[in-house]
Amino acid sequence: MLNDLRQALRQLRKAPGFTATAVITLALGIGATTAIFTLVDQVMLRSLPVTNPQQLWRVGKKIHCCGWGGWTQSGEFSIFSYDLYKLFRDHTPAFEELAAFEPGNTQIGVRRAGSNEQAQTRNGEFVSGNFFETFGVQPWIGRLLTPADDHIGATPVAVLSYHAWELRYGKDPNVLGTSYLVDGHPFTVVGVAAPGFYGAKLSGWGMPDFWLPVTTEPLITGPATRLNSPNEHFLDLIGRVKPGTNPAALEAQLRAELHDWQASHVPDMVPQEREVWQKQNLYLTPGGTGVNDMRREYEDGLKLLFGAAGCVLLVACANLANLMLARGLKNRQQTSVRVALGASRKRLVRRALVESVTLGVIGGALGVGVAYGGARLVLHLAFQQGGSSNWLPVSANPSWMVLLFTLGLSIGTGVDDVACRTDRGAARSARDDGQQGALAAEGTGHCSGRNVAGVAERSGDAGAKPAQPGASGFRVRAAGAIHDMDEHAAYRLSAGEAGAAFPAHRRAAGCNSGRAPRRGSDLRADERRQLERGNPRGGAAGAFGEGRRGRELDARDAGIFRRDRRAHAGGTAD
Repeated sequence: MLNDLRQALRQLRKAPGFTATAVITLALGIGATTAIFTLVDQVMLRSLPVTNPQQLWRVGKKIHCCGWGGWTQSGEFSIFSYDLYKLFRDHTPAFEELAAFEPGNTQIGVRRAGSNEQAQTRNGEFVSGNFFETFGVQPWIGRLLTPADDHIGATPVAVLSYHAWELRYGKDPNVLGTSYLVDGHPFTVVGVAAPGFYGAKLSGWGMPDFWLPVTTEPLITGPATRLNSPNEHFLDLIGRVKPGTNPAALEAQLRAELHDWQASHVPDMVPQEREVWQKQNLYLTPGGTGVNDMRREYEDGLKLLFGAAGCVLLVACANLANLMLARGLKNRQQTSVRVALGASRKRLVRRALVESVTLGVIGGALGVGVAYGGARLVLHLAFQQGGSSNWLPVSANPSWMVLLFTLGLSIGTGVDDVACRTDRGAARSARDDGQQGALAAEGTGHCSGRNVAGVAERSGDAGAKPAQPGASGFRVRAAGAIHDMDEHAAYRLSAGEAGAAFPAHRRAAGCNSGRAPRRGSDLRADERRQLERGNPRGGAAGAFGEGRRGRELDARDAGIFRRDRRAHAGGTAD
């Protein structure tokens, strides 16, 4: 196998144009497809980095960026007030936990208490006290928010995201227990969330740096607080259901609770709301991916890009197959020599497979770089919003699953072409090139069939024994393949094989004992036709006795052969 690998590398080095074209084609096909699918996977398919995301269900279907005021909503309820959240939390036993969080973000000014530095603008998000418990998230350092932190009058605390702790505070462990002024109000940082956890929403802007208890909202917003207004809806809800819960039954229960809540506030409604409140609907949807605002915004564009990348991969595979086929046709004469020297089909296929896999590995390595660069470029051009201070929880690192799939598809294309080329081309090329003028004889004495030695390219495919120095016979050289030879090795054919093969090809080789070699143009018409028909058993093995063994010689061939043998035995030439 190592010899096959060295030979494959040598052959690829000798054909720089073919190698460069094939590698670039593979790199572009693999890289483009991997880059786009990496983004599709992370934006559209990836679940939240939490415990058992399949148990999470979201109350509502629409995605809101901010808030909604009133007792009814357009079509369906998808965003909720703090009053309605507490109703669902306390009266729906099918939920193990029901968490609330702000759909957008709140811009807050943060600076260390006691310092004179200017406050830095950060993204804050109000969440319920059981937010981290609902998602099964563990702290990196310190602790996370608990329900005890989420009630009026509790000491204001905050949890820092790992990204903000790393980027803004240099992973300083001293931030734990430190008091920071958030819009002038002291908050104590009690912990840092685990790496990879970015919250329950995925958006191209406003990803949270700090998580604050929802009951501290009046401290930040002041008179414009929404916490105590039952018709001010500013919270998304995601809950973890108990095992065995029927989602349809849970949805019906939540819808009934909503209508009961609305019915209790009919006197507070405006006339338009009184007409439609009974028609209000509510849906329960899977919440394993959270509230994915990026999916809603970029889904159509990503689907289009993914389709285009798939077409690029198909074109790359088709071009690679054509390149490999053209290379195989170009090397027909070399294949003829290897078959003539005794190479099996298995040996030829293995050699071609090693070359295809080598090309695939080189192209795949470059494809990783193309995938990484392409993903970063798309992230910068299409997803980056809010300047360099904003961050996206989307990585440009290639998806190895897709990379291996596209690499395997490209290699599989080359393997399929190798199998087809070897199956159909080996015997044909050997017959056409090996018998129609591919053997030219150079006399070295008497052309007897008893001791025939061949000097040919050592391809590593033949198992014949080297000829002894000074052995009589004639030398056979494969025309058209000499330019690729690195070394020459001598091979001896057995007397039986040479004696059977020689009469059939002696005139084609131009060797007739002491006479001058005869070229193809000197052959009679019937002899040329005999050569053009080739070996009826297929392959170039007939040149060495396999195809003609057991075949009767015509009277003229037999006479010439007997005369040559007598001349050789008597030391005379006719």
